[in-house]
Amino acid sequence: MSGFRTVAPLSRRGFIAGASAFAFGVAAPSLRPALAGGATDIAWRGLADQLRGRLLRPGEGGFKVAALPFNLRYANVLPAGIAVCRDAEDVSAAIL
Repeated sequence: MSGFRTVAPLSRRGFIAGASAFAFGVAAPSLRPALAGGATDIAWRGLADQLRGRLLRPGEGGFKVAALPFNLRYANVLPAGIAVCRDAEDVSAAIL
């Protein structure tokens, strides 16, 4: 059975790092149009109208604080917008 590799046990830290990378990979495609300039101001206003919470855009009050990541390695990567969701409907509107 020389074709099989043994797999090292997965640590808690390794699991969390892998799960985080997976979650970012799932969420990243929804951010790509905004980062590529694909989302227009009209589209952002439409999203803001759908939300019960706030939609924060660069330059608005509260954006810098909300955009600060937990991992400061990514502090120079800013989102095009941040949905401050109040309920499940806001989450649905923000990701669809």
